[in-house]
Amino acid sequence: MKVIGFCGYSGSGKTTLVEQLVSRFRLAGQRVSVVKHAHHEFDIDHPGKDSYRHREAGAFEVLIASDRRLAKIREYELRADPTVHQLLSELYEVDWVLVEGFKHADVLKIEIWRAETGKPVQYPNDPYVVAIATDSADRLPQPTGLPLLDLNDPDAVTAFLLADPARYEYRSPSTTPSPRPPMLTLDEALARLLSAIRPLAETESVSTFDALGRVLVEGVCSGLDVPPQDNTSMDGYALRCADVPAAGTLLTVAQRIPAGHVGQPLQPGTAARIFTGAQVPPGADAVVMQEQCEAQGEQVRIGVVPQTGQWIRRRGEDVQRGAEVLARGARLTPQALGLAASVGAATLAVSRRPRVALFSTGDELVMPGQIAPDQMPPGAIYNSNRFTLRGLVQALGCECNDLGIVPDRLDATRDALRRAAQGNDLIVTSGGVSVGEEDHLRPAVQAEGRLDLWQIAIKPGKPLAFGEVRRADGSHASWFMGLPGNPVSSYVTFLLAVRPVLLALQGADTAMPRAIEMRADFDWPRPDRRREFLRVRRNATGGLDLFPNQSSGVLTSAVWGDGLVDNPSGQAIAKGIASPSCPLQNCCHEDPGALFRLHPRGARCGRDARTARGQQRGRRARCADRPRRSPRHRAGPRPGAAQRAEPEPVRGVGGAVRGCRTGLLPAGDRRLR
Repeated sequence: MKVIGFCGYSGSGKTTLVEQLVSRFRLAGQRVSVVKHAHHEFDIDHPGKDSYRHREAGAFEVLIASDRRLAKIREYELRADPTVHQLLSELYEVDWVLVEGFKHADVLKIEIWRAETGKPVQYPNDPYVVAIATDSADRLPQPTGLPLLDLNDPDAVTAFLLADPARYEYRSPSTTPSPRPPMLTLDEALARLLSAIRPLAETESVSTFDALGRVLVEGVCSGLDVPPQDNTSMDGYALRCADVPAAGTLLTVAQRIPAGHVGQPLQPGTAARIFTGAQVPPGADAVVMQEQCEAQGEQVRIGVVPQTGQWIRRRGEDVQRGAEVLARGARLTPQALGLAASVGAATLAVSRRPRVALFSTGDELVMPGQIAPDQMPPGAIYNSNRFTLRGLVQALGCECNDLGIVPDRLDATRDALRRAAQGNDLIVTSGGVSVGEEDHLRPAVQAEGRLDLWQIAIKPGKPLAFGEVRRADGSHASWFMGLPGNPVSSYVTFLLAVRPVLLALQGADTAMPRAIEMRADFDWPRPDRRREFLRVRRNATGGLDLFPNQSSGVLTSAVWGDGLVDNPSGQAIAKGIASPSCPLQNCCHEDPGALFRLHPRGARCGRDARTARGQQRGRRARCADRPRRSPRHRAGPRPGAAQRAEPEPVRGVGGAVRGCRTGLLPAGDRRLR
């Protein structure tokens, strides 16, 4: 059933409006019930009636029924103040329940206000007020972005409620504390996010020069072969192999062909001086690089016997006419722009840039330059998240509407959300998504739209809010994502959750980070029960070093590091184990979000102690499920050869390898190369 409350001071007209709405809902075919709150003694029974006498005698409940109605009267033995939810549980299931009174109940409500009563308003501090019904809209004591309804037009109020009935669907809270819901895995959270997001419908045609970081909405096909003709990849001499039976043969240089010029057909016994990129003349079937030739006046001595086709790039070798060189959904890198230009694409059809509204919440936040460091008041901190998140949004090719810092007040937060929803596709906030008394984002978003509060089993960054905020113009709501306030938590959660959403809005063919496997040159003996993302840096030997302080408030760890290790829950890391990680430079403009992963060896394979002992004895772990190389690769190592781990396949965020059997091989075994 759907529940809507009506709050306002006595004399404002609540009862009259509810009476009018009941009749109109009935005419619309809706079954309606009413819950009424009384602040004084009341009695619906009559002295002298049988039911009254039963109550006077001490009956706890009296139930009266006829063929037309039923009434139950309960006498509280002790004074009680039932909640609206307790009273709603007494009702039969109907289409609508209209609640009169219960001013501070946590149900959606319409505030009734008349200027002539001289009473204050409730809406600035009540996130459950969804509209104001008044006969004095021009005299409201405080400005509001809430819908204003004519108190004297019950048809308009009825239409307002019936326009979005699902909004008022009632979900009864449990009367006892419910167990904490299980945390979502990162993969589950991403699946929910990406299943809700649909690519933006608007597209643009932009110059290839200006398309860096954009996402294609149409594939790019080549209208020509690349290269368009056979050409040379070296400076040298074009010739016929049949004319050079032996090294030292002399040929007459008959022509000179710079790049961009077309030569004449090559005659037998002649050569053409040719430069890189120039079209190979008809009749020539090889090019000899100039370093292997000796010019002697109008002749050239060829110092080698050429092979047919050497140093010639064949027509269509790179791209053939009609081939699709860039697919729809591709995110355009500098290399992709060069490829598009090579097939003549002067403009590209791309998705519109997502528009992202960004703000931070917290009375403790100040901007750099606003207060000098030596004058910072106790408890104040500089707003670093604003700079980090703004940069990440812009690096993903999005437009950023920065709303700054919002005070820790419910009215200010609701106002910021309403402003952010206008014209923006996504609202991103940092801080204020917990359940503290000063964390107003949750009730504000719930009042302005819909909100899910998730606990994700990752560290750092467990809390994540996802929902939507309605727009005043009635168009599609803006998506909302609330990130934690700790700097590293906010940063990591953006990379893992917000970045995929922004890429999905642009229609990118892949929004998930990629994994690169590397060796851990550190120990991590105390794993967390959550999946961890550790800040690391690649060292000169190709391994990963760990930043010593992994606290979620230490932003220097993200600056020092150039990657994140993706460590599964409960897994210790021993030095020498290969690690899945994400290069952080890829988390920006070029190719966001690869994750370093540990090889499925040692801890991942369930034989930590044996693997660690083997490594200490100069051995290296190998997954027995990995295909062995052919016998010709099994010779012993060359004397003095460096020990190298074999390259590992790339795996995505959700692609952890499990259940593989572990074997040990001597570190010098060539099967590891």
